Order: sequence, then C-alpha cells, then structure tokens
Amino acid sequence: MGWINALIGLSLLVLSVLQFDDPEPLRWALVYFLGAVLAIITWLPGLSRAMSLFMAVATTGMLFSYFGAFFSQVPQLDANWYLIGQGNDALGLLFCGFAMIPVLAAYSCRMKADRAKQEPSARARAIVSGARSL
Repeated sequence: MGWINALIGLSLLVLSVLQFDDPEPLRWALVYFLGAVLAIITWLPGLSRAMSLFMAVATTGMLFSYFGAFFSQVPQLDANWYLIGQGNDALGLLFCGFAMIPVLAAYSCRMKADRAKQEPSARARAIVSGARSL
C-alpha cells in the first residue's frame, strides 16, 4: 500500500505543478498539493496514534471536500463532459476523491496496528488471569 500512496502523492504533486496555466492557479495547485501531502505523510515512519488519527480525519475531510466540489460542478457539465476539455477540473476532483481512499486506509491500518501493539489480546488476558488464580 505504501507504493500506491507514493504514486498518488507524486501524481498529485505533478497535477499541482501543472495547474499554473489555469485561470485560478493557486486555488487548484493548493487543492492537489494538500492531497499530495496527505499521501506522502503515510510514508513517514513512527507516526503516533494521535497523529495518525488527526491525519485520518484530515484525509476524510479532504475526501468529502473533493467529492462535494465535484458534485457541485455536475449540474454545469454537458452530457459528454469527460470526453471534452470542459470537465478537466471535475475530473481532477474525482481523481483526488478516489485517490484519498487508499490514503485513508493507510492511516486506518496504522491506527489499528498501534492499538494491537498496545492492547493484549483476549486470549493473552485469559491466560494471564488463569495463571494468577493458580
């Protein structure tokens, strides 16, 4: 999953650089850059559980923002919007929304792994409590 997130981060970085010919370059560059940062941070080793939770919430917020912005543009799009250049912004938002799903999964897995390291399993607790009663 790490390589997928690296590819997502790199793709979004490239998209943010390519936005400088857009009528609103800073807005669109920032939209793609924030997604790239969230994807690239998944590569950092040793993120605490609290930081992973914060990044998961931020990723969820970005995911809903991307899809919300996409669906707000849908009424203005033609029937074949994805075949012509009219819907480039909408395509970018749709790509970003779907790209945040594996990023969110990475933060979720990281939180579950941290919790599994911290909490003993039910079987281990039963064995320890059984040994104490002897």
